[in-house]
Amino acid sequence: MSNRNRTVGHSWERDTVKLLKEIFPNIATSRACNRLRDSQKVDLVNADESVYGRLPYNFQCKCLTGNVDLEKFLTELPKIPQITNVILHRKTRKIVTKTKKTVFKVTGEYAYMDFEAFVNILRTLKTLQDEVNSHRC
Repeated sequence: MSNRNRTVGHSWERDTVKLLKEIFPNIATSRACNRLRDSQKVDLVNADESVYGRLPYNFQCKCLTGNVDLEKFLTELPKIPQITNVILHRKTRKIVTKTKKTVFKVTGEYAYMDFEAFVNILRTLKTLQDEVNSHRC
């Protein structure tokens, strides 16, 4: 992997950590704090799983110009009951500027998971909404 690709991938991981801190306050990159998860291709984890427990998701961050090989990436992640595998994809496009400089423009950011996991998340949200609505006057 080229140094540029590695740097861009690490930046996407850090950007994602910043976005998800509101939901998971102890989230960090596995490179920084958990070599086991890093070797399992899980990119984002709780900073200290012995204290905070595991995240309910195995996040893998990909920053690519092409399409994501979802089947390949999802099967690389460990299958653990009650843990949802999620691929976070920052799609980019290579552009050559008028000055002949090559830049990569972000064209979209996506989250991919198994359909069954998606439906389970929807069921959980529905249950929580029903519970909130039942307590309203």
